[in-house]
Amino acid sequence: MLTIRRILCPVDFSDFSRPALDLAFALAARSGAEILALHVTAPSLPPAAAFPEVPAILTLDPMEMERLRAELASFVAPSRTPDVPLRTVVAQGAPVTTILLEAQALGADLIVMGTHGMGGFERWVLGSVAEKVLRKAPCPVLTVARAGQEPLAIDPSRFTEVLCAVDLSESSKETLADAVSMAQAAGAHLTLLHVLEDTAQGEAAVADAGLDLSAYRAERCQEARRRLRALAKDVDCVHDEIVKTGTPYREILALAEQRGAGLVVVGVHGSRLADLFHFGSTAHHHVVRGAECPVLTVRAPR
Repeated sequence: MLTIRRILCPVDFSDFSRPALDLAFALAARSGAEILALHVTAPSLPPAAAFPEVPAILTLDPMEMERLRAELASFVAPSRTPDVPLRTVVAQGAPVTTILLEAQALGADLIVMGTHGMGGFERWVLGSVAEKVLRKAPCPVLTVARAGQEPLAIDPSRFTEVLCAVDLSESSKETLADAVSMAQAAGAHLTLLHVLEDTAQGEAAVADAGLDLSAYRAERCQEARRRLRALAKDVDCVHDEIVKTGTPYREILALAEQRGAGLVVVGVHGSRLADLFHFGSTAHHHVVRGAECPVLTVRAPR
């Protein structure tokens, strides 16, 4: 189960950082968590001609650091609530490495961040920093893909639906447990979804063998439903168990829109790029980028 006591919220001063901050404060107010708002800046190399005898080192002007600290405090202020403990940190270094190190040092239970942004090293462009953080984070990551998006509503009358997509691997238990925590905290309806991918090659093999294709499809669906029911057994807040056939990300996004989901929860495997070509790529690219609501990515334990 996901217990939220410490939240790390990377901030790049873009329009995508604002809803991420609002979301982090809403969750912290509900759970009693503290927030660390982090801005990472990339230091620059001094001109080699100025000090030819000194090895090139990464530096950042102290006055610039002070300016960034003031800017971070000012940026966070509109989202801040007096009952939520907050620290603001400006760090210099490689953005992905710095975010991951800060998450580990903090003992973060959750990272909340935008997936897009502008300026500098294009901090939160999906496929770059945000995607790498999603792959390697030591805790679940909650992403906001749209600027100006409504903050995550803790009031159950505003946040009524959680969609949890699972691939029925062993790690699906972890994904469901975190989805249950989020749904229970908001008093939300929880829908559990599994998508059977189109398998043209497999169906071709069935047809070539002279077997009944309709029976094969029906058997796949029946087995998936059985496994989905077993996964959801004894979980009171699961209201619907749905099996669909198609392209996973399309079915996830379509059902999220149809249900008016306030949160989508997905699981991924591993931290290596090779682990992400199946369900992981669904979570990290299409769902995270395309969802109208926040997406909680839960990576399988190492």
